[in-house]
Amino acid sequence: MIIFDLQLFGGGKNKNKSSTKVNLLPSTQEEQKALANQLDYINQANPAAKNALQMGNNAMNGANVNVDYQGLYNRYLNQNNQNLNNVNTMSGQIQNAMKDNASANAQYGSSMGNAMDSMNNTANTLNEQYKNALSDFNNSYSGIANGQLPTAYSENREKALNNSLENTVGNTLSGLASRGVINSSQADTAFNGISKNASDTLANQYASDLRQAAQLASNGFANNLSGINAQQGLWNNQYSNNMNGLNNQANLANQSYSNTLSGINTGSGLTNQAETMTYNPLQYGGTAQQNAVQYPTSLYSLSAALNSPNSNLWEAMMRARYGASSGNTSSTSQQGSGNFITGLVGGFCFPAGTEIATPTGAINIEAIDDGDQVLTLGDVINVIKLHNMGTKHIYTLKTSRTIVNTTESEKFKTRDGWKLLTELVIGDEIMTVHDYDRVMEVIDTGNDNTVYVLECDGANTFYANGVLAEGLTDADKKANEVTEATDKEVTGEKIEESTEEKPKVRRRSKKTVESAEQEA
Repeated sequence: MIIFDLQLFGGGKNKNKSSTKVNLLPSTQEEQKALANQLDYINQANPAAKNALQMGNNAMNGANVNVDYQGLYNRYLNQNNQNLNNVNTMSGQIQNAMKDNASANAQYGSSMGNAMDSMNNTANTLNEQYKNALSDFNNSYSGIANGQLPTAYSENREKALNNSLENTVGNTLSGLASRGVINSSQADTAFNGISKNASDTLANQYASDLRQAAQLASNGFANNLSGINAQQGLWNNQYSNNMNGLNNQANLANQSYSNTLSGINTGSGLTNQAETMTYNPLQYGGTAQQNAVQYPTSLYSLSAALNSPNSNLWEAMMRARYGASSGNTSSTSQQGSGNFITGLVGGFCFPAGTEIATPTGAINIEAIDDGDQVLTLGDVINVIKLHNMGTKHIYTLKTSRTIVNTTESEKFKTRDGWKLLTELVIGDEIMTVHDYDRVMEVIDTGNDNTVYVLECDGANTFYANGVLAEGLTDADKKANEVTEATDKEVTGEKIEESTEEKPKVRRRSKKTVESAEQEA
């Protein structure tokens, strides 16, 4: 009988330490071989673990980034106050520009109204002139149409004819009378004959005079219309010039308003740039600190993983000897990152209920069938096989827009490549269906669940609850086969057969263990 206290050291963020007090029966050859393999692994892994730990310590010594956060924050506050003053000033400028533009528009409207009133007055005047000209023409033409010559035309026509005859024939008669050829009585008779002849001549030319009078009336009306049209043309030009001038004034006012707003927008952009430039150093300082710590953190994780023995082998032997829940061991354990081998092959796993994105919608991972299609980054690929990976410890990963439950050694695609869950830090960005999304929190749920993983063709990646995950690779399968073979060697058929042949051994073992505990 062997009584010893087994110390197990785990890796990962929790730096767990478990202490298990165990009373054992003499070990079988299989158990001795498994423990020898485990010890051999520890001896080989320890130098590398120590080296990684030393590298992590050296890297951590130089990981301090001195950032004057208070000074940067004060600078940001000063810039922010100045930006607020600039915004208030620009707000006043906008108000003044709006008032000036409104005043210019009001003046434009008033001037346009005055121009339209002047247009209406001029139009009324021209309309009256046209009515008068038309009335005069109608009056004149109406008498001519009835055979009446205008009185002034008739009198002047007759007077002109008489004067013409008297000046020609009358002078001749007067000369004859003065020489005694004819007497005054004869001369008067001759003049009366001249008047009669003039009347006869006017009667003969009546139709011609009517046409002449009508032509004169038409010419007068046409001249009146021509004058009115000329006045209308001048008025149209004046109105058009007024409207063009008003439009130019309105355009200048609008252009001035637009220029003012453009200048204010430029000032606003410069203000935003100034605030961004004062804020960026704060963000860059935090990123620099995270990046400085990330490298030694990765080395510590590697050291912890290398230093963690394959405790599952020991647990499997205990289950084979005493049952999964035997009461003959006394132990206290704090959950950590698990062992190195299972940490590798236990990755890429998700519990039941995790939704996988497919071309026909989301399907729970445990319901995926071999040959189904799933969505990956920019493509649709085929599922080769759904693998049940057994029971694993579960962590919750939260981004700004997604939540997924997974195992600690799951890999996620970041801007710097694929990283384990244990390598992620708050603020890292991982690929999701929403593009790169910022990591907000990683929580240890404290629960163990059955987990599954997909093996796909092509890119061998898929979306789990909206997060891009890597499927099971050939290297993972080979490592998993080695682990399964080791488990079968320790807990396989040979031990089960011995259980059937020697049931009393177990009963005696329990008593022996109890006695050993009492002695201890």
